[in-house]
Amino acid sequence: MLKWTLIGYYPVGDRPLFSSFVWRGELVDVFVEQLAVPHFLRHALGSPLFNAYQRLMGVKIGRGAWVETWWLPEFDLVNIGERATINRGTVLQTHLFQDRVMSMERVFVHDGATLGPNSFMLPGSEIEARSTVGPASLVLRQEVIPPDGYWAGNPAQRLNEKEVTHHG
Repeated sequence: MLKWTLIGYYPVGDRPLFSSFVWRGELVDVFVEQLAVPHFLRHALGSPLFNAYQRLMGVKIGRGAWVETWWLPEFDLVNIGERATINRGTVLQTHLFQDRVMSMERVFVHDGATLGPNSFMLPGSEIEARSTVGPASLVLRQEVIPPDGYWAGNPAQRLNEKEVTHHG
């Protein structure tokens, strides 16, 4: 596998933009986006086969998880719990660049949590058990969404029962 040959394991931490590590990671991304997604992965989204592929790449995915996105940039830094739902068009962003430095952190979607379609999670963020983040929402860097709630917006904010009915 190209990822394991070029990168090995993606670690938490910082890397300079012009390091070979960053550019080797870009090669892995191009391979996934230009070859694997159009010819294989887009047909497997949401299936056990897709989850098996992601596990081979280093993603930690719990049993019964529904994953419908291929945007999991640094595979080893993504943790998806049992029965979690990651909807289509979402991005579990594990890195950001600032001042020409790539900073990588883990993201967690805990057991039974849901990330709505076309939503983003930034590095270091978590959605705790049984919480839902609605469509087109943004979970900020290092933000923790508490358990058993419904959140939506950019940035994501907790909604009360009346707002959930109106939003959903």
